[in-house]
Amino acid sequence: RVLFRSLLVPGVKNYYEKISAKTVEHRDTLIRKDINDLTQNEAANLREALNKIQQDQGPNGFESIAGFHGAPFKCPETGNDKYACCVHGMAIFPHWHRLLTVQFEQALKSQGAKVGVPYWDWTAPIRKIPSLFGESANFNPFHSYTISFASQRTTRNINSELYNPHKINGYNYLYYLALSTLEEDNFCDFEVQYEVLHNEIHGLIGGNGTFSMATLDYSAFDPFFMIHHSSIDRIWAIWQELQKLRHKPFNSAHCAGHILEDPLHPFNYAEINKNDLTRLNSQPSSVFDYSHFGYQFDKLELNGHDVKEIDEIIHRLRNNERVYLGLVLFGQQSSLDINIDLIDGAGQAHTAGNFHVLGGEKEMPWAYERLFKYDISDVVKKYGITTDRPVKVKVTSTYYNGKPFQEYTDEVVIVERHAHSDYDIVIIPFSTTNTLVPKIVVKKGTRIEFVTSDLTEPLEDLGSYTTMKKCKIPPFSYNSYAFNRVHKLSPGDYFFVPKNVELCKSGRGIQITVEDE
Repeated sequence: RVLFRSLLVPGVKNYYEKISAKTVEHRDTLIRKDINDLTQNEAANLREALNKIQQDQGPNGFESIAGFHGAPFKCPETGNDKYACCVHGMAIFPHWHRLLTVQFEQALKSQGAKVGVPYWDWTAPIRKIPSLFGESANFNPFHSYTISFASQRTTRNINSELYNPHKINGYNYLYYLALSTLEEDNFCDFEVQYEVLHNEIHGLIGGNGTFSMATLDYSAFDPFFMIHHSSIDRIWAIWQELQKLRHKPFNSAHCAGHILEDPLHPFNYAEINKNDLTRLNSQPSSVFDYSHFGYQFDKLELNGHDVKEIDEIIHRLRNNERVYLGLVLFGQQSSLDINIDLIDGAGQAHTAGNFHVLGGEKEMPWAYERLFKYDISDVVKKYGITTDRPVKVKVTSTYYNGKPFQEYTDEVVIVERHAHSDYDIVIIPFSTTNTLVPKIVVKKGTRIEFVTSDLTEPLEDLGSYTTMKKCKIPPFSYNSYAFNRVHKLSPGDYFFVPKNVELCKSGRGIQITVEDE
């Protein structure tokens, strides 16, 4: 029997969330503490519990739980054509990893853990790696793990950027990326920023090792992985509290659609998962409310600021003119380091930043249709780059191990967020030579502007996907959209092409979906 409860937020329509099929009693709740606030006894207790589950070769053991994520590939439940069960590049990424962290935490609890999986607030200045997972002496089980089926020990190659971060808009970059993530007030926009933020720590800790945090296949075998996901789960919890302050949905995601009702694998596989708590709550719609999963955070702060202060900081960010690259990311079946250079009017390249993508050969196919927004405001201001014509970037991608993957230069989507404005302007380049992404999804209220370097006639909205794919362009102005004008689109689907059949047939068309949420 399906039960629902109403989540009432002042000023917001009713949204509904499934009640959990199984709940941990409040008296059994574990507290997830700041890793730097653990007492010696608490740290010793966690190490003892982890050591025990690392010795456990059964379904509740460390290696079995870590194997939910990537190797040895447990999906689908039957058959030999296996792939990684972990969800990446989808709106249910936070839900899947929240469940995995609970799975690990409950295993620790079964072996005597008295506190939950600690979190590490890496948005605060970092002077050294916390000793719980950084200390290698005394056979620390949080330092590394030998993967039995691979006969390999996990490695780390910590990037100095953790200790000496560059700045974006005056903030240390990890702190700024977290603030930018929390600034998003729509779940699916939040999720894109959230996942790429999460990828940064994978790359900064894992480095270039295969059996490290840097790869999808083996990252979960580094015991730090679970600490990282407790940390990133806390950022989701902070976002949920911010949504309450904003009077916006915090325990639902209509933008995610039907996948919220599809069980998360392998949590729903009875032969693999013997934990009733995660198996019976394997639908993503049951995972928004974490109170029934038996943990609470000691505090919801970011770099020493509580939720109300974070909200105020985000409001102050809105006083600034900001410019972003708008990138549609998709799976490349490997972890990548991506470096971005902005090209100025004289053709000179200027470093704009870099980010990480976590992936593997057996990952599920994925693509964001919502834009990943990477702030380039400082570079745009410094080098006088204007957005009334297409902006070019040079993208250099390498595999996690440093080997070259891809390099190209092209015109890119730009997102402008003007000071004191409550909407973004998405600037899309249309030219005879550039490569367009096939589809972009934006939230209601977003403005669209088209720019070009060599087209003279307005674009046409052909009204349907089929008409766009067939390039049935009328010989008259039908639904024309001029260049260099800001257009406000009503919710719905739009199919833009140049008024040139040959260009249309060469793939120069784009679907823009405006979602009403």
